[in-house]
Amino acid sequence: MKITEDNKYELIDSYISGQMDYKDVQEFESIIKNDDNLQAELSLIKELHEFQEFSVQEANLKATLNTIRNNPKPKGNVIKFLILFAIAACIFFLFHKTLNQGSVSDSYGPIAMVEPLEIITKADNNFKDLRVMQDLYNSKEYKSAYPYLLSYLQSNPGDLDVILAKGIALMEMQKFSDAQDVFSQIEALNPRVKKYKWYMAINYIKEGQKEKAKSLLNEIQAEKSYNHDKVSQLLETIK
Repeated sequence: MKITEDNKYELIDSYISGQMDYKDVQEFESIIKNDDNLQAELSLIKELHEFQEFSVQEANLKATLNTIRNNPKPKGNVIKFLILFAIAACIFFLFHKTLNQGSVSDSYGPIAMVEPLEIITKADNNFKDLRVMQDLYNSKEYKSAYPYLLSYLQSNPGDLDVILAKGIALMEMQKFSDAQDVFSQIEALNPRVKKYKWYMAINYIKEGQKEKAKSLLNEIQAEKSYNHDKVSQLLETIK
């Protein structure tokens, strides 16, 4: 792998979003750990990447970083200032978002606890990183587990347990729109057990879409679907 001015932001975005495969992740991390400037840029873009509302600032920031990088004058303090500014902006945004969401919080966490992935018990599966994937996921290290989930699904595209795990991982990484797409993908398959509905509702709650969550939870309760016995308790937390 070669990181150049032309491809570095594409590679950083792929790395941050979890789209990079495991081998490339290792190579990318090996290269970037020896480059202080790239580390600074990665840290800064990582802070902004998690907030879609900062997309315009992120683009402007990349242009600014390119200007700084091509400037022969000392730039260490400037990059540090930009990093601190980005972190402060993200903290302010998160605080503002929390205030606006009111009662939407993680108080439902114990009710909505993610069940462990037990894919390792399945027979005739020769995916070499099966245990690593399962252990990372069950340890709630969703970002680290995500590349393994993608790799597994390339050779096992019909495994609903892992497709669901992919959706949950995206949800826990706060990529709510992408998680919704995965849950909708499962819905289209019309599985016998409707686990996806429960996590789709949780995704709506985390996203702040309480009315959609309530509608789906009432549907789960009426159908006596997966976790229907927990619906009343969860509805109490999002009034």
